[in-house]
Amino acid sequence: MTRSYGRTHNQLRPLKITYDVISYCPASLLLELGKTKVVCAVTLQNSVPPFLKGKKTGWLTAEYAMLPAATHMRKSAKV
Repeated sequence: MTRSYGRTHNQLRPLKITYDVISYCPASLLLELGKTKVVCAVTLQNSVPPFLKGKKTGWLTAEYAMLPAATHMRKSAKV
């Protein structure tokens, strides 16, 4: 049995990683897994949100965004 693009059931998509794709970030990469492409970027701040000040803890946040033309059809958001 083969998948789309002729891959067999146990064959992985081609993987490519390109480092430092965004010049002004401390770290960034472009991850390509077949036709799927993901840009990851790291930024650093020497501070925490106001509710964590003085609590000797850190803060980690992440954002996700899919470009409008990333797929043929988009599902509408149900609220």
